[in-house]
Amino acid sequence: MSKLWAGRTSGEVSSIADDFNSSIRFDCKLYKQDITGSMAHAAMLGAQGIISQAEAGQLIDGLQGILSDLESGALEFDFGCEDIHMFIEQVLTQRLGDVGKKLHTARSRNDQVALDLRMYLKDQIDEITVLVKDVLGAIVAQAENNKGVIMPGYTHLQKAQPITLAHHMMAYFQMFRRDLDRFAHAYDAADVMPLGSGALAVLMIGTVSIFALTSGNNEAQKDTKAAITNTKTTSVTEAETERDETYTSMNTVTWRKAGISEYKMAQAESETTTSAKATTTKKTETTKNAAKETKVNNVTMVATEIVNVREKADKNSEIEAIVATDEEVIVTAETSDGWYKVTYGDYSGYVMKDYLKKAEVTTTSAAKSETTTAAKKSETKKTTTTKAKTTKSETKKTETKKATTSSSNSSVISYTDEEFDMLCYVLQGEVGNCSEQSKIAVANVIINRVKTGRFGSSISDVLTAPNQFTAINGYYSGRNKPTQNTIDCAKRALNGEDNSNGAVYYYAPQYCGGSTAAWFESLTFCMELDGQRYFK
Repeated sequence: MSKLWAGRTSGEVSSIADDFNSSIRFDCKLYKQDITGSMAHAAMLGAQGIISQAEAGQLIDGLQGILSDLESGALEFDFGCEDIHMFIEQVLTQRLGDVGKKLHTARSRNDQVALDLRMYLKDQIDEITVLVKDVLGAIVAQAENNKGVIMPGYTHLQKAQPITLAHHMMAYFQMFRRDLDRFAHAYDAADVMPLGSGALAVLMIGTVSIFALTSGNNEAQKDTKAAITNTKTTSVTEAETERDETYTSMNTVTWRKAGISEYKMAQAESETTTSAKATTTKKTETTKNAAKETKVNNVTMVATEIVNVREKADKNSEIEAIVATDEEVIVTAETSDGWYKVTYGDYSGYVMKDYLKKAEVTTTSAAKSETTTAAKKSETKKTTTTKAKTTKSETKKTETKKATTSSSNSSVISYTDEEFDMLCYVLQGEVGNCSEQSKIAVANVIINRVKTGRFGSSISDVLTAPNQFTAINGYYSGRNKPTQNTIDCAKRALNGEDNSNGAVYYYAPQYCGGSTAAWFESLTFCMELDGQRYFK
């Protein structure tokens, strides 16, 4: 392959020099940002008439295809390339021919890499912010449970005065809260448009349109939406969703169920985060190559705390359902390595023995007991969904809020104040510049997802599902603050105004093409509104 700097040199370059110049082994992490920036650049080239609109569309579709293939594993990095920019352009040219070579028109890699790094840092800060908020939620939950626990406070290693354990833990809350402020400052420092300088001097061609990538300018975003496919696609293919959910075993708290790129971090998490005591006293599991499974005659047991029902008798196995504290399960078998095989409503799987105990026998009549059990199972079907993630503290807070907030008789679904705010921020980020009917329609899609139970049992579950509504990031970062019109549209949808025709998916063809668009079009079409197509 030709080298980037081969124009003024002749002969072979030393392999040592090649290794020195190569950066792809570490800057391959920037592939998503590099492709996103390149799609925006291609859109700019077409808008400015530097290349034709048809060629711009080819480039954007080709880049989207490369992104999909990299994330699915169908395409692997070529570490013989000098950097991630060269690799992507090489693959693009192989697939599109000479059209692929036009991607680099009017652009220097100097500002290209500066853009990639800033976008990467902003994405990482958003993800870290979510995780830090999860930690804050866990600290608050533990502090609430230990308000009456007295302990000595220390200064200079000497006992000073009595304090509560809750007081001590909230000191760490403040430390982490301070870190959030620092990340916010770092985000602002990275949120600067680097494009337009070229290799040395100013090159302003198309900079205004690309500016939408890193700014909150809604008008600029209108001109560049076609370039940001991966951030504007509301839903992904079922295959992609399944891949993502396989690695989202992390327990989360009030703010969000994390759907971060480093999913495998989640697999190292403990089985539950609701009890520090349980974590410290939990028996060490010893994996055996051939664990024996013995049948049990349908014994009713209850969860001692919130616990995961897993597909296999392995704490790294996929989560099938979540059992709340004191909820009943039916034990059908037990393994020799410390697991029960259980059924829970419509779900079946494995639960660690440490988290179940035999149900207490009551003195009520058999008929009353049977009725109560049936009612619990019916309620379980309504409130428990596949791949659900929750914590004890989150459950308590949600229940408290539901008792005091917007679950009025006029609402089509129950929701908390926090969930209403989430909904408004997502509507603003997704369709803030569209008509009222579009805002109501998108809200309807979210409500319909809650009603079906297939996407989550609450607005929070639906909005924080991995790779579904990326606009939820605006809720955590404070960007895309909803207008009064958006807030009013959210209220209208929650109060029953529905123009969705039952849709649970939507996408915009001008923003999304290739296999993703084809997947959407395979669904049942409902309607088209403001350039967006709705399906169920």
